[in-house]
Amino acid sequence: MIWHRGRLIPADALHVSPLDRAFEHGLGLFETLRSWNGQVPLLRRHLARMRSSARSLGLVLDDAELPDERAAAALLRNAGNSDQRLRITLTGGLSSAGGRQSVVWMTAGPLPVPLPGNGAIINRTLDVSSSDPLARHKTLNYWRMRLAHEHAAQNGEDEALCVTPDGRVHQGTRTNIVYVESGSLVTPSDDGPVLPGIMRDLVMEHARIQGLATKREPTTLARLRAADEAFLTSSARGIVPLAQVLDRRWQGPGPLTAALWNRILPWLESGGEPP
Repeated sequence: MIWHRGRLIPADALHVSPLDRAFEHGLGLFETLRSWNGQVPLLRRHLARMRSSARSLGLVLDDAELPDERAAAALLRNAGNSDQRLRITLTGGLSSAGGRQSVVWMTAGPLPVPLPGNGAIINRTLDVSSSDPLARHKTLNYWRMRLAHEHAAQNGEDEALCVTPDGRVHQGTRTNIVYVESGSLVTPSDDGPVLPGIMRDLVMEHARIQGLATKREPTTLARLRAADEAFLTSSARGIVPLAQVLDRRWQGPGPLTAALWNRILPWLESGGEPP
């Protein structure tokens, strides 16, 4: 079952026109998140990002079509009240209608399998353009990122890093990057091809509340590999410690990484209040 226009329907009952721009050129957006102990504390942040991207890219989005906490609860009940990964999809609509008649729906599925070992392993990079107009949005035009992630998985790796020709690291194909440098929490600056990650921003907010210095600065592979600790963030997984980037290895989650997750996980599982 999926959620669409205020109710649950069988997945094969959803109608999307073959003339929708999602099928023409991959126009559309998606957001992926998960429930925590039956709660969806990040849903409103994901919906806000989808609205912002729709405005920036000229997609028609009717707020009345978007799911809310009740929609998520209905999907969770249908799944036996187990925690689920949720995906919200917005199609590009019809060219003949000026982009109108877009379709929004939400699906639920199993949570990602926990990574084995002490953390994520990264041994490859993906060349990306510093001027990519789509990099800051979760668009349906996602094939290049997906291929890079699948190639990494085929070689026993967990992620690939997106690197611009000037040597700057910006993010993973499905994750954001955060690292510890001289006691400060650092993440690549927002002036490049980087998605404004929901979990990353939540981590930085909680870090500031704990009195930690936070920075958004240009990051190179050398700077990342010199970090005292490093981790990935995603709304589907939370915080994932980095165990290896190329020839640099870390021994499991560092103390600051563990302390942050020990603060954030209960916040997520309790439904989340403004940190």
